[in-house]
Amino acid sequence: MPIDDVGKLEDEEPFPIWAGNPFINKIVNADDLGVSIVDAISAAHEQHCHFAHVIENICAEHGVVPRSRRPSLFLSEEECRQALRLLSDLPRPILCVHPYGTSSPGEGHPWHREEWLKLIAEVSDRMSVLEVGLHRRGDKGLPTRRFRTTLRQMMAIVWASDMFVGFDSSVAHVATAFAKPAVVLWEPIGKTEIDRDVQLGLGAAAYARWSYPENRNLILLDDTQGDVRRATLDWIESHRCAIGPFSPR
Repeated sequence: MPIDDVGKLEDEEPFPIWAGNPFINKIVNADDLGVSIVDAISAAHEQHCHFAHVIENICAEHGVVPRSRRPSLFLSEEECRQALRLLSDLPRPILCVHPYGTSSPGEGHPWHREEWLKLIAEVSDRMSVLEVGLHRRGDKGLPTRRFRTTLRQMMAIVWASDMFVGFDSSVAHVATAFAKPAVVLWEPIGKTEIDRDVQLGLGAAAYARWSYPENRNLILLDDTQGDVRRATLDWIESHRCAIGPFSPR
């Protein structure tokens, strides 16, 4: 989805991820506070070996301990109700998948499409499979339910689902923010190449830097025998049993 400005998406409300946050009084342009402030913040941010350290260091400045080391997102009551109504015809449990991402595998890799097809085929008789993503960036033609949404509506759909499986991406952060049971798939070569351009040596720390320990993090390295798919299926089944039986309508 094209970016018009920082925090703004084309044809959508500005700063959608901050909407509804009771801890934010006003959003200002950091350049208005000082030309170099964004560069200084970014430079400090790049020194953290784990994203959660950003949260910890902010709290430490005020002498407090973070309640959790994950992002915070806030939905309105109406946004939650709309998402529940949208998914009301889907039998529970609902598995939300996001088979896209900046560092996700390209064509020719089993997890570009083939492994997703096998995964969905093995679970579709026990749960509904819902796909989210940026609709302007292509479609892998997977046998899933999809809805055209705004960014905020997509966030609410993730909240209204029961579990999440997807590549390392902004949507995986959304699922983590809502404390959804999540499997996050990592393509280490692509991720390393992206982060390596930021700072020498940073790419090798990408997994430790951006993963959340509460998620099931799986690396797509030499996965020629479907090991990652089987591990994902085992995880899905354990959470499905905890949620309850599937009742097709």
